[in-house]
Amino acid sequence: MSIVEPFQDRILMSQKERDVLKIMHAVLQGQRTQAEAARLLGKSTRQVRRLLRKLETGGEAALVHRLRGRPSNHRPDPRQRRAILDAYRRRYGGFRLMPGPEFLQCLLPFGRRHSDEPDP
Repeated sequence: MSIVEPFQDRILMSQKERDVLKIMHAVLQGQRTQAEAARLLGKSTRQVRRLLRKLETGGEAALVHRLRGRPSNHRPDPRQRRAILDAYRRRYGGFRLMPGPEFLQCLLPFGRRHSDEPDP
């Protein structure tokens, strides 16, 4: 028996998703109105009704964002990312890591310290 098997019935949720679930359970039990839930969640009453339907048909797991664990559609191409990192390492490989302002100060022309100062 694997260590993971006893926990397969658990649903991983973010804190925000748990908060939504708690409010939606209160609506289902009649402790809150849909309007109150909408106000608390910053959603419309129609969105609350949609969440209620999802909760009733799909259970608690239906409230978890469906893209969790999937790669972003906006991630860069792995070959492009590797090429950028290789170019960075070739150019800046010997430099130590610096805080942002210190690094930017090294790039600015001599005597110029702030971006709001006019160009000479």
